[in-house]
Amino acid sequence: LPYPVRGSRHVQEKRAIARAAATLIAPGDTVFLGGGSTTLHLADQLVDSDITVVTNSLPVATELSNGRHGQVIVIGGTLRTPEQSMIGPRAVEAIRSYRAGIAFLGVPAIDSVHGFTADGDVEAATDLAFIDSAQRCVVLADHTKLGRVATTHVVPLTAIETVVTDTGAPTQAIADLQA
Repeated sequence: LPYPVRGSRHVQEKRAIARAAATLIAPGDTVFLGGGSTTLHLADQLVDSDITVVTNSLPVATELSNGRHGQVIVIGGTLRTPEQSMIGPRAVEAIRSYRAGIAFLGVPAIDSVHGFTADGDVEAATDLAFIDSAQRCVVLADHTKLGRVATTHVVPLTAIETVVTDTGAPTQAIADLQA
C-alpha cells in the first residue's frame, strides 16, 4: 500500500513502537532510519535529539528538519514514489559510505523461518546496505508484519538483533522469533 494509506493504520501501535525504539539511542549516536510509517514515528521522537541520522526517507528527513539539534544526512538515489524514499544503486552506494551504531528499519514482513523479507529486489538491496553498514539492526514491526513473508529475502533472522513490536503481536509469533 502507498505510504499515506499505511501511515493511517495502527497509528497508536506505531507510536508505541517508536517510543520504545527511541530508548535505544543515546546522545551523540549516529543511526540509520529507513523509510516507512513506523520509522517516521521514530523520527518524531528524535526531533530534538543530539544525534546524526542518515536516511533515505524524505518524510523522515522533513520531520527531523523541524529539530534544533543533531544532523540529518539524506541519501540520494531513485525516488520510490509510494514510499517517498530513495532506492537503487546510487542509494546503496551512498549508504555504504556511512557507518552507524544502529539501523532502524521498518519491514513489510518478518518471519522466524524466512527472516526479513521485502517487496522487491531494489528495496531489499537498500535495506541490506543499511544492515551491512550498521553495528546492529533493529526492526520496527507492528503486529501485522509478524509471521508474514514478502517477495524478496533481505537477511535471515540471525542478522537482526532486536525486533520492536506492539502488544497486539500474537504470542506464538513472538515465541517463534525468540526461538
